[in-house]
Amino acid sequence: MLASGVFGLILYLTITQTLPKLGATSAVLLIIVGQLLAGMVIDHFGLFDLPIRSIDLSRLLAAVLLITGAYLMVR
Repeated sequence: MLASGVFGLILYLTITQTLPKLGATSAVLLIIVGQLLAGMVIDHFGLFDLPIRSIDLSRLLAAVLLITGAYLMVR
């Protein structure tokens, strides 16, 4: 629970710095992209005693499209 609080604080401080520079849409988009990529890594390595779900071609393609869309939104 302590780690969740620390990560929440880091997220809050990051948002307060990036929101005025990027805008609300881009800031929320980057948060979602980060969460989805972190979820893929957690699934791939089976962290937190979760079943392993390896990164296959379709998941990799989805991640590339997601990152490409995020780049197009931010630039």
